[in-house]
Amino acid sequence: FETIYYYSELINKILRRICKNRSCIVGLMIPRSVWQVYCILGTLKSGNVYVPINVSLPQNRIEYILNHSEAQLLLIDKKIYEKLTIFSNFEIISSLNNNIWILQRKNSAFISEMELSQLAYIIYTSGTTGVPKGVAIRKESLYNLQSAFKRKIGCRENETIVSLADYSFDMFIPEGILSLSYGMTVILSDTKDIINPRKIIKTLMEYCPEYIQITPSALRLIYFVEKDFECFRSLK
Repeated sequence: FETIYYYSELINKILRRICKNRSCIVGLMIPRSVWQVYCILGTLKSGNVYVPINVSLPQNRIEYILNHSEAQLLLIDKKIYEKLTIFSNFEIISSLNNNIWILQRKNSAFISEMELSQLAYIIYTSGTTGVPKGVAIRKESLYNLQSAFKRKIGCRENETIVSLADYSFDMFIPEGILSLSYGMTVILSDTKDIINPRKIIKTLMEYCPEYIQITPSALRLIYFVEKDFECFRSLK
């Protein structure tokens, strides 16, 4: 928790200095790692709006999301930045460490509308039926979810939850963010492990978590491998 606090507070201070108490839309392009958690918490602390972008999306899809959301800032992994060629409208202005850079859109105007200050994040749909649609989530809704999730599920300090959802999906919020506010431990599964039922089973058997969120399709894959669901013994 000390490390999470340190890095999220560092990001908070840097973003506040850059945005100068104005509301910013901050794109996140971070591979699956604890840095996703740091960047989300730091952006929320700073009072800005984050837009999580799956780094495996095609370049044209990433470029569309950045332009459509009008993201003024971008927290991006160095390797991702060097791999893609769609950041001509951005310039590097700072870094969090040797691997995470902060980019700012050239000639961008910071928005100071009250409505933007009420938002927590913007999630983009998969776009399977056309172009992705941005869904804006208000801070009030996030606070309501935080309260309801703990009350309904009964999460407690020192319990453990497995996080399988990508950070560009809403499910990552209760798994990887809200659970920390309850004092829980988060097991952040590797990207490749998320789609591998044997890896999920191994994680469950190794860490014996109390909670997991899982889709019916993933549950079906686990059933094909372990029909008695022995790996779920620890779950509440």
